[in-house]
Amino acid sequence: DAAQAVLVRRHVAAALRVIAVLLLLVALRDVLTRIEFAVAYSGYPATVQTSMRAPWAPLAWASVAYWLAAAGTLWFGARPIAKRVAPVGEPRCPACDYPLEGRPAELCPECGLSPGPGRTDPPDGSSK
Repeated sequence: DAAQAVLVRRHVAAALRVIAVLLLLVALRDVLTRIEFAVAYSGYPATVQTSMRAPWAPLAWASVAYWLAAAGTLWFGARPIAKRVAPVGEPRCPACDYPLEGRPAELCPECGLSPGPGRTDPPDGSSK
């Protein structure tokens, strides 16, 4: 079960990094579009260039910053996100999902269920 969780982690991290690369390509496309626009209209008089760019020209680069930030977040956050998707080696109660790591008790402190092989119902008689 732990080996399968590790494999899931690797696949999730790889998928997130592929998405990050795709976002980098989108950012590159935006940069090339801005450069193409600047080159295409560089022969016009300054007044025409200004009227074609204003007032949204400074905001046009915000999309590039957005795509770069999203790609960086996914690239560097791939491992922590994958760890949350497929936790490994963290024993949990099968009934209430309470973390049982480092607890020697035979009963779950949250719901009272025995998570071990000799599983019993909670002491109060209720069944979950």
